[in-house]
Amino acid sequence: MNDQQLEAVLRRSLARHAATIESGPQWPLPEEDLLVPAPRHGRSWWPVAAAVAAVLAVIGIVVTVRHLTADRHEPATPAIVTRSACTIDPPPAWQHAIEAAGRGNLGQVVLGGAPDGTILVRREGGTTVQTVLVSPSGATRMVQQMPFPGRYGVATNSMIDSRWIVLPIGDIRADVPTLLEFDVFDRATLHLTEKVPITKGARIGTWALFNGHLYWTQPRSGSTGSLLDHDLTARTTRTAEPDGVRSVLASPNGVAWTDAQHRTHLLAGAAPDQIPGQPGTHPGLVTDGRSYAWPSASSITWHDTATKQTVMVRWLPRFQVTVVAVAGPYVLINSEYNQNRSSRLIDTRTGAAATVPFQSSGSVASSNGILAYSAAPVVVLHVDQLPPLTC
Repeated sequence: MNDQQLEAVLRRSLARHAATIESGPQWPLPEEDLLVPAPRHGRSWWPVAAAVAAVLAVIGIVVTVRHLTADRHEPATPAIVTRSACTIDPPPAWQHAIEAAGRGNLGQVVLGGAPDGTILVRREGGTTVQTVLVSPSGATRMVQQMPFPGRYGVATNSMIDSRWIVLPIGDIRADVPTLLEFDVFDRATLHLTEKVPITKGARIGTWALFNGHLYWTQPRSGSTGSLLDHDLTARTTRTAEPDGVRSVLASPNGVAWTDAQHRTHLLAGAAPDQIPGQPGTHPGLVTDGRSYAWPSASSITWHDTATKQTVMVRWLPRFQVTVVAVAGPYVLINSEYNQNRSSRLIDTRTGAAATVPFQSSGSVASSNGILAYSAAPVVVLHVDQLPPLTC
């Protein structure tokens, strides 16, 4: 074999191994390329072979580094970060935001919220009480107005999505507050489209709105009862479950009902007590549609479905913790021990837990970077525009 033939063989081998750059070069080379006799005369072929060997060695190093880098940044099982909470007072930027929200006088009580960050509030003043729609920009629109003081009122846990607003209307002067109907409004026009009646004398347990359907329970003897499903577009009501229903669970991603044994039965969407792509169920799970949080003994656990990151923040031992809401990396909790109660907003990135003037009697709305809660008056915080809480 002359020099030109040997060079052609080596070039062919190099091309073949260059094609394996994602999986590493094949080594050793096939026998037909290695087992060739040395040239008997002319130029030496060793410089060419040495150059080829050097190139292949570099390829091997690059592939090895690439695989090591992939292993380091893409672990098989994402790690759970554990932090200890530290209690702090709200920093100046947060204090100013809370005080500014109070001066805005949006209303007295948060009634509900939508996935886009729009909220419903109750505003009392003079001789009327108003239900007001507040957009993320702060613009307001009145949905409904009633006499104040009056016999009827809008209950907390009102519901709103991209198309509908549903207000539970109750008799607030009855010996036992009784729900009478659901007033349904078209969100775009704020036109009252229908009044969904409730069976006279029926006790209403829990209710939820999901994907154009209104669900509510009607308890009978004991703690269980029936489940009704009202289609807001068709304006029809059916009995989804005749008996054995304890409560309705809902999230921005799905709705389900629970039975007397606290087992969950899915109605539509994703199970509201589960995290998409994660095993197991989590009692007390709350979500803003992307971030999830739930209590774990005296700690809280937070998970982000986009980054797959999970963080556990240890809270004070022996305290009973209730997770109220989650807004991005922030988790709003109520904690209690020996009648010592407090509300804290925990930044899961640092473990810092700031005291907030949250009133547990009101509802909370959190979505799209907005956290709104009742604090007489209503506080609306754009948490994605505020600095992180730090210890």
